[in-house]
Amino acid sequence: MLTTVGTSSLVAEKFGSGPIRAIALHGWGRSGADFAHILEGHSALALHLPGFGPAPAPPTAWSSEDYAREIAAALEGMGPLVVAGHSFGGRIAVRLAAAYPQLVSHLVLTGVPLTRISFARYNALATWKPGFGFEGPLTRVRGTPVNTR
Repeated sequence: MLTTVGTSSLVAEKFGSGPIRAIALHGWGRSGADFAHILEGHSALALHLPGFGPAPAPPTAWSSEDYAREIAAALEGMGPLVVAGHSFGGRIAVRLAAAYPQLVSHLVLTGVPLTRISFARYNALATWKPGFGFEGPLTRVRGTPVNTR
């Protein structure tokens, strides 16, 4: 079901019933529809980032920080939530978690271009917990720590 997020104009697909426990952020050029098969049956939102899918474009070009700021305003009072991000949505998720930790209980990332280290050949997930940094398979890549603590 298509809905707006909080009192904002952000558009998302709503899954499940009851309070929202998770939000998913899609990659560049994609839409929230990418998460439909994963979120079905869960109380979650698959956000359509402004300018993608059925969401209207932002008034100017936005950075990942701009997207995070708008999402944070829309999520106020909903958190903390599990935030999942794919690719560009993951960059936004990291910005959201870093700037608004009260809104994020866990961070799940996949295919996210975070550093100069190429993660392209790693098919794994890492989670981020406020105050603890990244945990999971990507805590070390070829001997290089990627923890943000």
